[in-house]
Parts: sequence; structure tokens; C-alpha cells
Amino acid sequence: MNQQGETVIDFIYDDAWGFGEGLAWVVQERADGKGLGLDVYFIDEKGNRVFDVPKDVSSMVMVFNDGLYMVKKDGRFGYVNKEGELAIDYQDYDYVEGFQYGLNVVTKNDKEGAIDRMGNIVIPIKYDNIEYVDKH
Repeated sequence: MNQQGETVIDFIYDDAWGFGEGLAWVVQERADGKGLGLDVYFIDEKGNRVFDVPKDVSSMVMVFNDGLYMVKKDGRFGYVNKEGELAIDYQDYDYVEGFQYGLNVVTKNDKEGAIDRMGNIVIPIKYDNIEYVDKH
């Protein structure tokens, strides 16, 4: 629904998250003759299906940050862009934050560092703690 209370996207989803950067994560029960199951995908603000979330990944975050969506596969973290393509290959981090200001804090072996939007380590993973600071 929009701010005027008008239905913009039909109520057809079993679960959904709010929009972030123009896309929303949704879940819909599949009833296509191939058996029961769930389709998980992103839609745009008109309700158009943009891309499916790969079945072999999990995620802790359902929104985009700086144009990237974090996914986890076989215990490794990677990032998908708004076209559903793997933008940053899977890496062996213990934990990752969401991107802010073009950087993402990553943790490995109880030490923190940061990667850029290309997946390059730009702050060495050797610090006890790294915090995001407002750029103003």
C-alpha cells in the first residue's frame, strides 16, 4: 500500500520485507504442479519479479546496502547485485556487516577489517574492533 492507502502491489505473498533501494524481498508458496515449496525473490516497487534468490544460499539480511545483498553458501559470505548476479565471490569470513559508505566490516579469527564493493580488503583484518563513523 502507498501512503494514500491505495493498493500498489497485490497481497499475494506469504512473507515480505520492506523496500530498500527500490527492491523488496518476498516469499510466495509455489503451486505450479512441481510440488509444494517456496519461491524467494526480489520485486520492484511495481510488484515485478526482478530476480530469484538462489535456492542454495541463505541470508541474514533481506535488504540491499550500497547496491549489494549479502548471501551465505556453505558457510562462506558473498554479495549479489541488483540484477541477481554474484558481485563479490564467496569468502571465508566469520561474520560480515552490511555495506555503509562503500565499506563493509568483516570478521575473521576474532579480528576485524573492511572490504570495498569489489571485495578487496582495504583495511587489513587485524583490528580488535572497527566501527562505522558518520561521514559528516
